[in-house]
Amino acid sequence: MLDVPQRRALFASKVLGPVFKVFFDGLNDRLEAVRASRPDTIVLYQARAGVRLLELNQAYRQGVGTLPPLPEAIVYISRLSAIKGCLYEKPGLAAQMLVSEYAHLTIGDLLIGLGLDASDTRYDNIRNSIVQYDSFMELYMDREKGRELRELFCAQSGYFREYLQSLVGENGKVVLVDSGWYGSTQQLLMEQFPELEWEGLYYGKWRYRRQRPNHFDSMRGLCVDDDQHGVRSLRQLTLVYYHLIEGILEPDIPSVTGYRLDQNEVVVPVFDASYQPSSGVDDGMYEGVLRHLKEKQPARQVGLASRLSKSLCFWKLAVYILLPSRDDVDAMTFPPRSSDMGKSGSASVIYPPATHPAMSAMQRINASLWKPGQISLEFPRILSLPLQLAFCIKRFVGA
Repeated sequence: MLDVPQRRALFASKVLGPVFKVFFDGLNDRLEAVRASRPDTIVLYQARAGVRLLELNQAYRQGVGTLPPLPEAIVYISRLSAIKGCLYEKPGLAAQMLVSEYAHLTIGDLLIGLGLDASDTRYDNIRNSIVQYDSFMELYMDREKGRELRELFCAQSGYFREYLQSLVGENGKVVLVDSGWYGSTQQLLMEQFPELEWEGLYYGKWRYRRQRPNHFDSMRGLCVDDDQHGVRSLRQLTLVYYHLIEGILEPDIPSVTGYRLDQNEVVVPVFDASYQPSSGVDDGMYEGVLRHLKEKQPARQVGLASRLSKSLCFWKLAVYILLPSRDDVDAMTFPPRSSDMGKSGSASVIYPPATHPAMSAMQRINASLWKPGQISLEFPRILSLPLQLAFCIKRFVGA
């Protein structure tokens, strides 16, 4: 009988390893094509996930025996740091993103998230007001109350531009690599730096907001792509538990909150000072994927054999995500997901009944970030399996 760490490593190697092989096959094929047409390109891996994606890609290349087709580096960036860096010059889109992230919260919460002193008496009349676009812009443009905000965004704008320039250099095209989904950071960068050509290569490209913005034309989802695979495809259904991919790719390091000058007058990223490293986090799943990619890979399949092999990878992943047993849940869960954009709090992937007895079974299922997994914890297999199937049908029909 395997223990949980052993099951995690086995799941990672046998199920997730082949899925990430599909991702890195597609990533490196595309980078080769970009090199042929635009040799003045740099590849930037977006931290935090980019730290692990670069390491995994290096392992993949070791396994297949290839070299990087283009220069590459890690760009330490987050949506929060990108918004701070873009809002001063072009406040429209950046302000909309900032406000949407703080919807239903207060101006005081937003100021704290931006690193400002919300207790300042200048904010007494607005501190408890709910964040809305008009109220935020009124605050931002106010001569006295908005002064610190404008100074913050002005400084971040200059630092951000200098930091990005230090990475891009004389290149005219930038390829971003990340886990993906909506591409909000790429959208900001494309608006802020239109002199550069941008392309995003992601694990997934997902219209989870039911919108297809213009920057989607410059994005590719190499494993899941709403434009290519369709919103009712099996691959898209695996996004029922997209936190699985994020959990694997998220190292235990703080996120970036902005930029500053160091003692040598060089712009460097500023990391979240309130970040607390997770204690006892098991990285067996990531290590299992890494080991799989490092193994010497057989010759790549082509044509029908290749398509069938890729389909099998996602079928196996879908079965584990959509119809998990209790043992599968133990092997596939992650610690609570922390809030981003400077907000406090976290959301649990799974709510074990033993540790959340005050909640009913339906409350735990509704709150869970992986509902088929939560269902397996609430009911015996004879009941959980048909409920999971019903959930899948509802998602497929209603996608």
